Amino acid sequence: GARGMVGADARAGEEADVAAFPVTPLSTTGAGDTTLAAFAFAHSLSQTTLADRLTLAAFIASAVLASPGGAATPPSRDELLRLAEAGTDERLPRVRSLLAAS
Repeated sequence: GARGMVGADARAGEEADVAAFPVTPLSTTGAGDTTLAAFAFAHSLSQTTLADRLTLAAFIASAVLASPGGAATPPSRDELLRLAEAGTDERLPRVRSLLAAS
């Protein structure tokens, strides 16, 4: 949500709390589904922490919220990389590296 995400990984013994990426939503269609799918995608990447996975999911969800069609018109990987390049959030270098590794 607007305040971010909290997660726990019992297997790894990790807990993480990440802030949301600022976004002016154009559509909330599929926002929850997108967040879950993005988190599952992030989980498939190797060498990620729980904080990495939540951060990537939050970033992808914010990009979908900024899309006029919401999840019906999601950004491509290349578009996500461009968005991550253009931003100033301190977490974006890690987001870029995770997207580039996918």
